[in-house]
Amino acid sequence: MSEKVENVKQFAPKNLEKLKYLIVVVKKGHGLAVNQLLLTNGAAMSTLLYAEGTKDKYVADILGGEESSKECVLALVNEKYYPNIKHLLDLRFTVSAASKGILITFDVASMAGVLAYKFSADFEGARNYGREN
Repeated sequence: MSEKVENVKQFAPKNLEKLKYLIVVVKKGHGLAVNQLLLTNGAAMSTLLYAEGTKDKYVADILGGEESSKECVLALVNEKYYPNIKHLLDLRFTVSAASKGILITFDVASMAGVLAYKFSADFEGARNYGREN
């Protein structure tokens, strides 16, 4: 058993990059395109949710219209991909009034599980974890 432990790759958290959690709120019908944009530009995981509800006037002014159906995209992104994704979303949100949206971002301070962290951070080590070099 000790031989196997010696051959296992060591997890070195000091070398890992930070993760960012993105929440993107867009009008109904735009979530799939935003989800695809995130996944093709480095997001490790992305989920599309549909939401309905009431909104305050200032949110209606930002997103436009009185439609209360929205789509939310939740994604985990390695911080090295974030600047490009933010730029692409900024471009998308300024194309037309119909494509406006809100991007909320915060750092993921910690995550339980070595494999989950490596997978979410988009490291090649998640596939090879536990195998010999």
